Amino acid sequence: ICGEKMIAKILASINKDACTEDMLAQKLSTSKNMIVALLEFMVHEGYLEETSCENKSLGCPLKCSIPIPVRMYAITQKGIAHLKNEGMYK
Repeated sequence: ICGEKMIAKILASINKDACTEDMLAQKLSTSKNMIVALLEFMVHEGYLEETSCENKSLGCPLKCSIPIPVRMYAITQKGIAHLKNEGMYK
């Protein structure tokens, strides 16, 4: 999987469930380093925005009690448009 399809698969995975970089790598049969690089690219290109759960919001999908900040991503309107364009938005 490469390019636009990989971006769409990552967006679809994030849209469906909360997942870690390791989970994405396993699901997409690639390395964690590749996932990290793609996530950074997707933030830079505007498909995702980086957020964190430092505020321990009750709406956090991870429902975790990790005492350190965790990198989290939210899909932007551009990301949703990309998913719709690929026929993968649900």
